[in-house]
Amino acid sequence: MVVANVTAASPGTYNNTTNAPTSTNGGTGVVSNTASLNVNTPPTISKAFSPTSFTSGGTSTLTITLANPNAAVALTGAAVTDTLPAGVTTVPATAATTCGGTATQASGSVSLSGGTIPQGGSCTLSVTVTSTVLGPHTNTIPAGALTTANGGSNTAPASAVLTVLAPPPTLGNYSDTTLDLSGNATVIPTAAPTSTARMSVEASTYFDGTLEADPATGTVHITNAHPAGTHVITVTAFNVDGVAVSKTFNLTVTTPAACDPVAFTTP
Repeated sequence: MVVANVTAASPGTYNNTTNAPTSTNGGTGVVSNTASLNVNTPPTISKAFSPTSFTSGGTSTLTITLANPNAAVALTGAAVTDTLPAGVTTVPATAATTCGGTATQASGSVSLSGGTIPQGGSCTLSVTVTSTVLGPHTNTIPAGALTTANGGSNTAPASAVLTVLAPPPTLGNYSDTTLDLSGNATVIPTAAPTSTARMSVEASTYFDGTLEADPATGTVHITNAHPAGTHVITVTAFNVDGVAVSKTFNLTVTTPAACDPVAFTTP
Protein backbone atom coordinates (compact mmCIF):
# COMPACT_ATOMS: atom_id res chain seq x y z
CA MET A 1 0.00 0.00 0.00
CA VAL A 2 1.25 3.46 -0.89
CA VAL A 3 -0.10 6.51 0.98
CA ALA A 4 0.50 10.11 -0.17
CA ASN A 5 -0.80 13.52 0.80
CA VAL A 6 -1.93 15.56 -2.21
CA THR A 7 -2.94 19.16 -2.84
CA ALA A 8 -4.49 21.09 -5.73
CA ALA A 9 -3.74 24.54 -7.07
CA SER A 10 -7.31 25.23 -8.22
CA PRO A 11 -10.85 23.96 -7.55
CA GLY A 12 -12.40 21.18 -9.61
CA THR A 13 -12.76 17.41 -9.91
CA TYR A 14 -9.55 15.42 -10.34
CA ASN A 15 -9.70 11.78 -11.50
CA ASN A 16 -6.81 9.48 -10.70
CA THR A 17 -6.17 6.01 -12.18
CA THR A 18 -3.12 3.91 -11.34
CA ASN A 19 -1.35 1.96 -14.08
CA ALA A 20 -1.20 -1.84 -13.84
CA PRO A 21 1.50 -2.81 -11.33
CA THR A 22 4.34 -5.05 -12.38
CA SER A 23 6.69 -7.31 -10.46
CA THR A 24 9.74 -9.49 -11.17
CA ASN A 25 8.14 -12.67 -9.91
CA GLY A 26 4.39 -12.11 -9.96
CA GLY A 27 3.65 -10.83 -13.37
CA THR A 28 1.56 -7.79 -14.24
CA GLY A 29 -1.51 -6.74 -12.34
CA VAL A 30 -4.60 -4.91 -13.50
CA VAL A 31 -5.29 -1.23 -13.87
CA SER A 32 -6.81 0.28 -10.73
CA ASN A 33 -10.24 1.75 -10.42
CA THR A 34 -10.56 5.54 -10.89
CA ALA A 35 -10.62 7.65 -7.74
CA SER A 36 -12.10 11.16 -7.90
CA LEU A 37 -10.96 14.06 -5.75
CA ASN A 38 -13.32 17.04 -5.54
CA VAL A 39 -11.56 20.29 -4.65
CA ASN A 40 -14.10 22.89 -3.51
CA THR A 41 -13.90 26.61 -4.25
CA PRO A 42 -13.00 28.64 -1.13
CA PRO A 43 -15.68 30.74 0.58
CA THR A 44 -15.84 34.52 0.26
CA ILE A 45 -16.62 37.09 2.93
CA SER A 46 -17.99 40.65 2.93
CA LYS A 47 -19.20 43.06 5.57
CA ALA A 48 -21.22 46.25 6.04
CA PHE A 49 -22.36 48.67 8.74
CA SER A 50 -25.96 49.89 8.80
CA PRO A 51 -26.18 52.79 9.24
CA THR A 52 -22.66 53.70 8.09
CA SER A 53 -22.52 56.65 10.52
CA PHE A 54 -24.15 57.76 13.76
CA THR A 55 -23.86 60.47 16.39
CA SER A 56 -21.53 59.71 19.30
CA GLY A 57 -23.12 57.08 21.55
CA GLY A 58 -25.40 55.75 18.81
CA THR A 59 -25.49 52.23 17.40
CA SER A 60 -25.03 50.43 14.09
CA THR A 61 -25.52 46.82 13.00
CA LEU A 62 -22.42 45.09 11.63
CA THR A 63 -23.34 42.29 9.22
CA ILE A 64 -20.73 39.83 7.97
CA THR A 65 -21.82 37.77 4.96
CA LEU A 66 -20.25 34.35 4.31
CA ALA A 67 -20.80 33.10 0.74
CA ASN A 68 -20.33 29.65 -0.81
CA PRO A 69 -19.67 29.63 -4.58
CA ASN A 70 -19.96 25.83 -4.78
CA ALA A 71 -23.32 24.94 -6.30
CA ALA A 72 -23.33 21.30 -5.23
CA VAL A 73 -21.79 21.18 -1.77
CA ALA A 74 -22.29 23.01 1.54
CA LEU A 75 -19.19 24.26 3.32
CA THR A 76 -19.11 23.00 6.87
CA GLY A 77 -17.19 23.89 10.02
CA ALA A 78 -17.24 27.60 9.12
CA ALA A 79 -15.45 29.73 11.70
CA VAL A 80 -14.39 33.38 11.78
CA THR A 81 -13.53 36.09 14.33
CA ASP A 82 -13.87 39.79 13.52
CA THR A 83 -11.84 42.09 15.78
CA LEU A 84 -13.34 45.58 15.92
CA PRO A 85 -11.27 48.78 15.58
CA ALA A 86 -10.09 50.51 18.76
CA GLY A 87 -12.88 52.64 20.23
CA VAL A 88 -15.69 50.52 18.78
CA THR A 89 -17.40 48.00 21.07
CA THR A 90 -20.25 45.52 20.83
CA VAL A 91 -23.61 46.06 22.49
CA PRO A 92 -24.14 43.17 24.95
CA ALA A 93 -26.22 40.15 23.90
CA THR A 94 -26.65 41.16 20.24
CA ALA A 95 -24.55 38.57 18.36
CA ALA A 96 -26.62 36.46 15.96
CA THR A 97 -26.10 34.15 12.98
CA THR A 98 -28.06 32.46 10.19
CA CYS A 99 -25.21 30.01 9.57
CA GLY A 100 -26.08 27.58 12.35
CA GLY A 101 -23.24 26.89 14.74
CA THR A 102 -22.57 29.34 17.56
CA ALA A 103 -22.27 33.12 17.50
CA THR A 104 -20.36 34.68 20.40
CA GLN A 105 -19.13 38.15 21.24
CA ALA A 106 -16.63 39.95 23.42
CA SER A 107 -16.36 43.68 24.02
CA GLY A 108 -14.18 44.14 20.96
CA SER A 109 -15.01 41.19 18.71
CA VAL A 110 -17.66 38.85 17.32
CA SER A 111 -17.12 35.21 16.36
CA LEU A 112 -18.76 32.25 14.62
CA SER A 113 -17.87 28.58 15.14
CA GLY A 114 -19.29 25.39 13.68
CA GLY A 115 -21.29 27.13 10.97
CA THR A 116 -22.51 25.78 7.63
CA ILE A 117 -22.58 27.90 4.47
CA PRO A 118 -25.31 26.48 2.19
CA GLN A 119 -24.42 25.27 -1.30
CA GLY A 120 -24.48 28.10 -3.79
CA GLY A 121 -25.74 30.44 -1.08
CA SER A 122 -24.75 32.56 1.89
CA CYS A 123 -25.41 33.17 5.56
CA THR A 124 -24.63 35.98 8.00
CA LEU A 125 -23.02 36.79 11.33
CA SER A 126 -24.16 40.06 12.91
CA VAL A 127 -23.72 42.19 16.02
CA THR A 128 -24.72 45.68 17.17
CA VAL A 129 -21.83 48.08 17.85
CA THR A 130 -21.44 51.49 19.46
CA SER A 131 -18.75 54.15 19.94
CA THR A 132 -18.08 57.60 21.39
CA VAL A 133 -14.75 58.05 19.59
CA LEU A 134 -15.28 60.58 16.81
CA GLY A 135 -14.12 59.98 13.26
CA PRO A 136 -13.95 57.11 10.77
CA HIS A 137 -13.19 53.57 11.95
CA THR A 138 -12.09 50.97 9.37
CA ASN A 139 -12.94 47.36 10.23
CA THR A 140 -11.09 44.67 8.24
CA ILE A 141 -11.32 40.89 8.24
CA PRO A 142 -8.04 39.63 6.72
CA ALA A 143 -7.61 36.94 4.10
CA GLY A 144 -7.56 33.52 5.72
CA ALA A 145 -9.70 34.55 8.70
CA LEU A 146 -12.75 32.57 7.56
CA THR A 147 -11.99 28.84 7.70
CA THR A 148 -14.07 25.81 6.68
CA ALA A 149 -13.65 22.07 7.01
CA ASN A 150 -14.05 21.28 3.31
CA GLY A 151 -13.53 24.52 1.36
CA GLY A 152 -10.45 26.21 2.69
CA SER A 153 -10.34 29.89 3.66
CA ASN A 154 -11.28 33.24 2.17
CA THR A 155 -8.56 34.49 -0.19
CA ALA A 156 -9.49 38.19 -0.10
CA PRO A 157 -10.01 40.52 2.88
CA ALA A 158 -13.26 42.38 3.64
CA SER A 159 -13.48 45.94 4.97
CA ALA A 160 -16.16 48.43 6.00
CA VAL A 161 -15.96 51.95 7.46
CA LEU A 162 -18.06 53.24 10.38
CA THR A 163 -18.05 57.01 11.04
CA VAL A 164 -18.87 58.46 14.47
CA LEU A 165 -20.17 62.03 14.30
CA ALA A 166 -20.15 64.78 16.91
CA PRO A 167 -23.51 65.70 18.49
CA PRO A 168 -25.26 68.61 16.75
CA PRO A 169 -24.57 72.02 18.32
CA THR A 170 -27.14 73.86 20.41
CA LEU A 171 -27.51 77.60 20.92
CA GLY A 172 -29.73 79.72 23.17
CA ASN A 173 -31.94 82.60 22.06
CA TYR A 174 -30.89 86.26 21.87
CA SER A 175 -32.94 89.29 22.87
CA ASP A 176 -33.46 92.21 20.49
CA THR A 177 -31.06 95.04 21.34
CA THR A 178 -31.10 98.83 20.87
CA LEU A 179 -27.93 100.96 20.78
CA ASP A 180 -27.05 104.58 20.23
CA LEU A 181 -25.01 105.31 17.15
CA SER A 182 -21.34 104.25 17.71
CA GLY A 183 -22.35 102.45 20.88
CA ASN A 184 -21.10 99.11 22.26
CA ALA A 185 -23.03 96.18 23.72
CA THR A 186 -22.74 92.57 24.90
CA VAL A 187 -25.66 90.30 24.04
CA ILE A 188 -25.85 87.08 26.10
CA PRO A 189 -27.91 84.06 24.94
CA THR A 190 -30.43 82.34 27.17
CA ALA A 191 -28.19 79.25 27.22
CA ALA A 192 -24.52 78.64 26.48
CA PRO A 193 -23.77 76.68 23.29
CA THR A 194 -22.94 72.98 23.42
CA SER A 195 -20.89 70.81 21.03
CA THR A 196 -19.62 73.99 19.41
CA ALA A 197 -16.19 74.21 17.76
CA ARG A 198 -16.60 77.67 16.23
CA MET A 199 -19.15 80.46 15.74
CA SER A 200 -19.91 83.13 13.18
CA VAL A 201 -21.99 86.31 13.41
CA GLU A 202 -23.15 88.55 10.58
CA ALA A 203 -25.69 91.23 9.72
CA SER A 204 -28.27 90.93 6.96
CA THR A 205 -27.85 94.58 5.98
CA TYR A 206 -24.84 96.85 5.64
CA PHE A 207 -23.28 97.15 9.10
CA ASP A 208 -19.96 98.87 9.59
CA GLY A 209 -19.42 98.10 13.25
CA THR A 210 -17.69 95.03 14.68
CA LEU A 211 -19.50 91.77 15.52
CA GLU A 212 -17.78 88.95 17.43
CA ALA A 213 -19.10 85.73 19.04
CA ASP A 214 -17.49 83.63 21.77
CA PRO A 215 -17.85 79.84 21.11
CA ALA A 216 -17.50 79.05 24.81
CA THR A 217 -20.34 81.28 26.03
CA GLY A 218 -22.22 82.26 22.87
CA THR A 219 -21.91 85.92 23.87
CA VAL A 220 -22.03 88.42 20.99
CA HIS A 221 -19.88 91.55 21.35
CA ILE A 222 -20.95 94.64 19.36
CA THR A 223 -18.51 97.51 18.95
CA ASN A 224 -18.97 100.94 17.30
CA ALA A 225 -22.48 100.20 16.02
CA HIS A 226 -23.31 102.05 12.81
CA PRO A 227 -25.01 103.09 10.59
CA ALA A 228 -28.37 103.90 12.16
CA GLY A 229 -31.24 101.54 11.39
CA THR A 230 -32.43 98.02 12.22
CA HIS A 231 -30.04 95.18 11.42
CA VAL A 232 -30.95 91.47 11.60
CA ILE A 233 -28.03 89.71 13.29
CA THR A 234 -27.53 85.98 12.62
CA VAL A 235 -25.43 83.95 15.06
CA THR A 236 -24.35 80.46 13.89
CA ALA A 237 -22.69 77.69 15.89
CA PHE A 238 -20.80 74.83 14.18
CA ASN A 239 -19.65 71.49 15.60
CA VAL A 240 -16.43 69.75 14.49
CA ASP A 241 -18.24 68.06 11.58
CA GLY A 242 -19.59 71.38 10.25
CA VAL A 243 -23.18 70.79 11.39
CA ALA A 244 -24.69 74.20 12.17
CA VAL A 245 -27.52 75.83 14.11
CA SER A 246 -28.45 79.54 13.85
CA LYS A 247 -30.36 82.10 15.91
CA THR A 248 -31.24 85.71 15.02
CA PHE A 249 -32.03 88.95 16.82
CA ASN A 250 -32.72 92.55 15.81
CA LEU A 251 -30.13 95.21 16.49
CA THR A 252 -31.56 98.73 16.29
CA VAL A 253 -29.03 101.55 16.07
CA THR A 254 -30.51 104.97 16.86
CA THR A 255 -29.30 108.51 16.30
CA PRO A 256 -29.43 110.55 19.51
CA ALA A 257 -32.04 113.32 19.38
CA ALA A 258 -30.69 116.80 18.75
CA CYS A 259 -30.84 119.21 21.66
CA ASP A 260 -33.44 122.02 21.51
CA PRO A 261 -31.84 125.43 20.98
CA VAL A 262 -31.59 127.54 24.12
CA ALA A 263 -32.27 131.30 23.90
CA PHE A 264 -30.22 133.63 26.00
CA THR A 265 -31.25 137.18 26.79
CA THR A 266 -29.03 140.02 27.82
CA PRO A 267 -30.18 141.92 30.88
